[in-house]
Amino acid sequence: KKQQDEDDTTTTTKRNDEDEFTLPTIDGIEFVNYINEEQLDDVMRLVGQDLSEPYSVFTYRYFLHRWPQLCILAVPTDDDDDDANKTTEGVGENRRQ
Repeated sequence: KKQQDEDDTTTTTKRNDEDEFTLPTIDGIEFVNYINEEQLDDVMRLVGQDLSEPYSVFTYRYFLHRWPQLCILAVPTDDDDDDANKTTEGVGENRRQ
């Protein structure tokens, strides 16, 4: 569940009826929850970069179908926006250091 705040600087997302957290709004990037299988290849590619061994598609499906609200994707809103692409790539690079 997602709700845009009045000041348009944050997005509130609910994991369940008790937990609520706020995502920042970044120009050129939209945060979206996992919705369906069309996003599965992207999730597998992103997560697979940091794994010590590959997992089967069934493992990803198990977790994504049970807890889709825990998978938040940063999606560039403009395909030509190089800054948004660099930001999402940089986040992964910084996490590995």
